[in-house]
Amino acid sequence: MASTKQLVRGFLFILLTLFQIASSAKLNVNPETFIEAVTEAVYFSCCPDGTSARAKEILLMEIAKDGEKPITNIRPNAQIFYGNGLTNRFKVEGMIDKVVSERSYLNLTLLYPSSEDAGTYTCVMSYINEEGLLQQDKDAGDLVVDKRNSTKLEDRIHTLETALDNVLNRVKTLEKENSKLEKDNRNQTRQLEVLTDKVSYTSAFSAAVSEEVSLANGDVIVFSDVMLQQGQGYNATSGVFTTPRAGIYVFHLVLEIGGGGTVGEVSLMAGTKELARLYTQDKDYGDQSSVTSIIDLQPGTEVKAVVKSAAGANPTVLADKLCVFSGHMIKPS
Repeated sequence: MASTKQLVRGFLFILLTLFQIASSAKLNVNPETFIEAVTEAVYFSCCPDGTSARAKEILLMEIAKDGEKPITNIRPNAQIFYGNGLTNRFKVEGMIDKVVSERSYLNLTLLYPSSEDAGTYTCVMSYINEEGLLQQDKDAGDLVVDKRNSTKLEDRIHTLETALDNVLNRVKTLEKENSKLEKDNRNQTRQLEVLTDKVSYTSAFSAAVSEEVSLANGDVIVFSDVMLQQGQGYNATSGVFTTPRAGIYVFHLVLEIGGGGTVGEVSLMAGTKELARLYTQDKDYGDQSSVTSIIDLQPGTEVKAVVKSAAGANPTVLADKLCVFSGHMIKPS
């Protein structure tokens, strides 16, 4: 019959085994103590350890301090790596491997720790176990300030030299960051200027025929009475609008052609492309027609009204605001 001592040992062994299983997530802290202004970095490593043997699927890994909101965490199908080490003094990298769970890890680097960083850090792992149940494992480690004050002159000099080196390294890092921020700021300023120019830029015109003009095939109709000109795109001498920049434009052409028994066909042209054509047939004195077109154009495209056919007795475009050519850019590109 087993002795009482053997039974107690067996019971303690079972308890220890259960405790080890329940605490199978692992947090490594290196170093566990630090000296302010001297220690350059503290490393925290959160890994499955024994968890992987029971985990069917790891759902979450995180590192938290003093039971507060996690400093960082990672979920499946994610691989993280971030932190420049000075803005928030943290660098993080990690991965959850859904195929081989023991390959999963979450590493946290704390640069230039201070007394405020001392405390208890916890590695938390949430996972689905082999029975399909949600389970959570934790492991904690303490980070402690080393307040030993050596009286040896060489130790004090070494500590001061190390602290000075760390300060210089942080200054260099700040200078690099500042240079990068300045460059990013310049790029953003240029992008903002381009965007502002696109949003605020306007190109528009409207002009009418100022006096009656006889028409012939191939003529470009000149609208010399300029009522609106923004962007300097329309030429009142040639009757041609030249697109100042790429964008979507809308054009509207209204014509009244008369002369008694005349027929007129006029095309709205953009370069060599016909956008629209209007037709008039005057039985008495005048017949009015209009067209509108919206098109995406490149800079330097000439838009104009060209006579395709003018037949009958003295076909003429009429004045008094009866013939108007208008256009404007509705969206830059």
